[in-house]
Amino acid sequence: MSRTGPTKRVGAMGIVVAALGLLLGMALVAPAGAQDDPYTGVESLDLAECPEFVPGLTLVSGEVAPGSDFVVGGDGYAANAPINLYVCSTPIKVGTGTADASGAFTAPGSIPADLEAGGHDLFAYGIGADGEPRLIGLQFDVEETPSTPSPPSPPGTPTGGTTGTPTGGTTGTPTGGTTGTTGAGTPGGAGTPLARTGFGATLPSLLATALVVGGGLLMITVARRRRTN
Repeated sequence: MSRTGPTKRVGAMGIVVAALGLLLGMALVAPAGAQDDPYTGVESLDLAECPEFVPGLTLVSGEVAPGSDFVVGGDGYAANAPINLYVCSTPIKVGTGTADASGAFTAPGSIPADLEAGGHDLFAYGIGADGEPRLIGLQFDVEETPSTPSPPSPPGTPTGGTTGTPTGGTTGTPTGGTTGTTGAGTPGGAGTPLARTGFGATLPSLLATALVVGGGLLMITVARRRRTN
């Protein structure tokens, strides 16, 4: 009896399995959770580096401070020109707007909550009425958050632990306690279990590898059968 039919079916199955493995591997390599820039579509107005400060931007409402929203305004731009808002010293895009027919604009924005302490510039960058890039700004400061000191320990309170609480799971050995006073003790190694990491993330990769290897083995088997026949 001819084995050509079963051999072809096995070969086709091997190709399908290998293709599924390759597709799964490509899906895992693709970046997950990538987010598009919410200000794309504003033509050729990315500010690569912070320029010298030029005044002219006005705070209309809100507050220019970390974690706060604001609205700024200005003029002198081309009619209907798109405008980007940046915070410097390192350019960070924080808002966008569009000039009206007269070249004036108001635009909303939001300052990052983790903006470092120090002096900063907020710029509006767009095409001016003369067709050249136009940039105006305002300046603001971010105060450094003072650290909160720890309260002093009450007199007579031992340092390094609660009286009678053992360390390392040895029953009756207090840390910083009064001589002769023993606690219940905590068994060593009975703390919070360690988090499981890694396996859940590698399982899809292992599955993709298995599919590719399985498909390859099937195709090798088919080739050997064909040579035997």
